[in-house]
Amino acid sequence: MSFKEDPEEKAGNEVKEERVCEPLKTEEEDTPNESKLENKVNESTKQFSSEKFSTVKDEKEEETDEKKVEKKTSPFLAKQDTSAHSMEEIDKVQIKIEQINYEKNNIKDNILLREKCKLFRMNQTTKKFELRGEGEIFVTEEYESKMYKISMIRDQIKTFGCNHFIDPRSECVEVKSYKNAWLWYSLSDFCNTGRNDSSKQIFIVRFKEEKASKEFKDLYEKGREVNKELIKEVK
Repeated sequence: MSFKEDPEEKAGNEVKEERVCEPLKTEEEDTPNESKLENKVNESTKQFSSEKFSTVKDEKEEETDEKKVEKKTSPFLAKQDTSAHSMEEIDKVQIKIEQINYEKNNIKDNILLREKCKLFRMNQTTKKFELRGEGEIFVTEEYESKMYKISMIRDQIKTFGCNHFIDPRSECVEVKSYKNAWLWYSLSDFCNTGRNDSSKQIFIVRFKEEKASKEFKDLYEKGREVNKELIKEVK
């Protein structure tokens, strides 16, 4: 006796067979492989370490290069500064030699005072005081006549800023608008600068130190007295 297979029952059996045939997933396949993870971690760590090492290496190379540049640059700069300093010293020595030679040829008197100063002279046209020069001022006693004299030698150009005997009629007046400064006049100034300068001049001298200023004032007043007596004897 033959039975006809129900179509729905047949379909259900096919589904069951398919389910039975489908392979089951194991726990190992659902869970990531630990050894693979370790390999990935190790690879990423190695890559990071190599990148970090290369970065540190590059930074060290840059620092080394900078130090090399500094080492190359520093000696050159030091040499240049030393050279400039040496030239400046040579100029000062040369100026001093010229000044000594000029003094030997032009100042042959007994030197009572020798000090650094700034000398001003009144402009005859504008009636204003102008800087005559910076240098050394001398109060001297002439060997032959014993008269007191004032001379000033300007730095650099080595010429007289003033050169005259102290006039007994001329007072040495303090300039209150300046510190350590004195004013006087001369009717017989002779600088021998090659210019048609008038022998009648009004001067102001300024000293850096109070001691030098006081010594100049004292010697000037003494020179007035000495020259006054010597002039009387001549008459």
